[in-house]
Amino acid sequence: MTGIMGKEIQGMHGERRENRCARAVFTGIGGLLCGMLPLFAESPRWSVPQASVRKALVVETFRDVPYATATTTFFLDDRYHGFSLFTADGQSRDCRLLERRGSRFSILFEAYPGETLYLYPTETGEWPPAVEAHSSGLLHRARTYDGHAIQSIEAFQQAWAKGDPQGARFEEQIFLGYNPFGPNINALHRFDGFFRVTKPGEITFCIASTDASFLLIDNAPVAAWPGNHAVTEGLDGSKSGKANLAPGNHIITFLHANSSAAHYEIAAMILPGETRHTVIPPERFTPAVYAKVGPLTDREGHPQPEFIWEHREMFSLTGGGIYDHTFESPDKDPATRSVWTFQDGACVTGRVARHLFFSEGPATVNLTLIRNGTQSETRQTVCVMPRYGQSENDEKRALALIDEGLRQAKESAIQPAGYAILIQGLYHFLKEREAEAFGEEVIAHLDAIPDDALLPALDKLALGVQQVNENYALAERCFKATIARSPSPHGRAVAALHYAGLLTLCLNRPQEARDLLKTIRKGDLQTWEPRLYDIYMADTALVLDDYATAQNLYAAIPPEVPILQGDKLDKGGWFKSNARFFRIQNLLEQKRFRESLPEVDQLEWELPVQRALPQTNLLKARALIGNEQPRKAIVCLQRALTAQVDETYTPKLRLALARLYFDQGQLLQARRQIDRIRQESPWTQEELEGGKLLDRINRKLKGIEP
Repeated sequence: MTGIMGKEIQGMHGERRENRCARAVFTGIGGLLCGMLPLFAESPRWSVPQASVRKALVVETFRDVPYATATTTFFLDDRYHGFSLFTADGQSRDCRLLERRGSRFSILFEAYPGETLYLYPTETGEWPPAVEAHSSGLLHRARTYDGHAIQSIEAFQQAWAKGDPQGARFEEQIFLGYNPFGPNINALHRFDGFFRVTKPGEITFCIASTDASFLLIDNAPVAAWPGNHAVTEGLDGSKSGKANLAPGNHIITFLHANSSAAHYEIAAMILPGETRHTVIPPERFTPAVYAKVGPLTDREGHPQPEFIWEHREMFSLTGGGIYDHTFESPDKDPATRSVWTFQDGACVTGRVARHLFFSEGPATVNLTLIRNGTQSETRQTVCVMPRYGQSENDEKRALALIDEGLRQAKESAIQPAGYAILIQGLYHFLKEREAEAFGEEVIAHLDAIPDDALLPALDKLALGVQQVNENYALAERCFKATIARSPSPHGRAVAALHYAGLLTLCLNRPQEARDLLKTIRKGDLQTWEPRLYDIYMADTALVLDDYATAQNLYAAIPPEVPILQGDKLDKGGWFKSNARFFRIQNLLEQKRFRESLPEVDQLEWELPVQRALPQTNLLKARALIGNEQPRKAIVCLQRALTAQVDETYTPKLRLALARLYFDQGQLLQARRQIDRIRQESPWTQEELEGGKLLDRINRKLKGIEP
């Protein structure tokens, strides 16, 4: 990236910029919590007879101009469906809606320095219309569009007229690396403000953007960069135009159409007598001013119950996210008890509360204030949505949110979608044991969780818990629930397929597995799933029928890595298969068990005939033991013995099986395997090793060895 804009752009993407607008707006939100009551001590006339409450808005002082655009943010109880703005002497003041997020409203209006106005919420009426014009400040608005290439200002205006609003706020500069109102992709942006000129002369305006951008001064085009493109080419200031401007304020408009995942919008300038371009600084734009918000009071001036809320953090995954919100009551009296109840059934006490949401959309929050035996209530609707521009790559914060979600689920309640999100999050960060423990909560709430939230959680859980403590009982319950509740034939078929694998390979119940497989329509399976179906059918034949039948079924499954080309050996495929086999051996020797098991699975997937071979099963058993799956390792060795492919491997398989039985406390089964070694394979190394193990078994049975 070249030029001054190239240097300044570094680090912009995804950055949360706390500009003066944002700071002042949140000062306004917090005004009712900051000891501001003396500012609103006066009791001027009540201007709206049907209103029972009002809020005072105190505009900050400013100089140089007689009036300016003021903005503020406040929260309203759900029972209000409109509001109006009046001066202290009862004169109506026009206001416009800047943005609404549930019960959070941002407005703008024209104001004089330091004046106090009063906002009257009413249970009837309408919200003010969207902003159309303003007298100061750099206003940024965004709308959606279909993402087509914008080639002219006229085309932008047409797309803007059709777009749905995303949001609006005041900015300090035309210098952003993300869309603060929504996804970067397919969004139109418009900046309208007032550019200050102190000395007359010709000013060069430069623009840089991802996709089309246009800059106008006093409604006349100055610089244009149409079409879809990357930002890089414009960072040297080459996308520019000149305007000869007199001293004073001039209307500046910046239009930007962004269709890609990246997002940059930059306006720079070169002043007369200078040669280098730089981003237009904040002091070049006339500012908007801000109004501090007072408490909600009744006609007698008594504060009424209300609260503020803020979206603090978020963690997103495919299909949902965790949205962390805080709630605060302005009532600081220690004698007042604050009780928060949430739409998901959670209940929290305390003046400040924290709550996690797991799905986007409106969510009602109720605050009950209890003091001296009397209760008062207020309710707001929170608009739960992603906080765009916020970094989501902080693993420590993401894990903290997951931990808080688990605590909330255990101690209170969470939205149904939370069960799936928390399960996915735990597995995303390889927290398998925590996921297994939380799985019991999921099963306990099966009836309360809608299918669209339940099924993704059950799928992750059923496959995941098999790897930790071999909790096959929990996996079995998950598969059964999925088969019973999935509205999708494909969903039911996949659950039955994986359940059959569990029955055969982990629980050694091959007849049940075969019966279940026969209920699956192969037409309901997709992509790789029919291949797995054929493999599992061959697995059941290995135990229920005979090796020859199983071998024929395995051989009928085409290898993914060809070994034969006609009657000739494919040396490349043969070498790749053998290389994987030796890699597994090396990983096991290095005790890298977590890596070795997927390699075994891949070998068996590429060449299903390997599943019946004793040498493969011995490797797989070692990998399973290293991954703390001894029960599955036992079934693996039992299947290999059933095949009876090669008698030279039989004592090795029996010895490995005897050791597993011994470690699991199944002493009689271990002794039977050693007896078989003595009968079938005398004078072998395995008989010698088995004799040593038999001594330990007998000592344990007699109680001599613990």
